[in-house]
Amino acid sequence: MLELPDPAVGAPAAVGVDDFALRKGRTCGTVITNAVTHKVLDLLPERDAATLAVPRSAPGSVSA
Repeated sequence: MLELPDPAVGAPAAVGVDDFALRKGRTCGTVITNAVTHKVLDLLPERDAATLAVPRSAPGSVSA
């Protein structure tokens, strides 16, 4: 079961980003969710903006 590939999924229409703390003032992270299905897409180990930054050349990125 560990060797099965992840199922193919398309790019979400909208994403949600929030930070969380496992222990108050100690261990923090960021959760990225699909805003339509409310499923967790990724957990990031830090809360800073550099961890969340997406290069403009990434598939599905939006130009400002």
